[in-house]
Amino acid sequence: KLSLADLERLLSDAGIDLSRTVLVVGEPGDANAQALWHTLSAYATGRVLWLVGGTTEWQMTGRTLSTQVIAAKAVPQYLVRLQAEPVQTRMAGHGLRAGAALERSVSVSAQ
Repeated sequence: KLSLADLERLLSDAGIDLSRTVLVVGEPGDANAQALWHTLSAYATGRVLWLVGGTTEWQMTGRTLSTQVIAAKAVPQYLVRLQAEPVQTRMAGHGLRAGAALERSVSVSAQ
């Protein structure tokens, strides 16, 4: 586990600004991606999104991948926990699946 100071240093050195949108890329069931998403969500004032389908999903949506490294300037990060309770993890489409499950569990009588 990283200390808060180590996390601040890593994010700062990588040029990751948690006041902006951050995209975590991981495969379904990827515990490391989920842990990173959960940790960043607790500190970010911007949005933290998790692309659960990984690079495969990224390419299936017509986006391209690049191996080009882009040097980012360091962005000082001073992390303060925003939420006392952990954020509930939900995968994309959760609302659609929850709505369908609700429709199946509720029976409507015509009489």
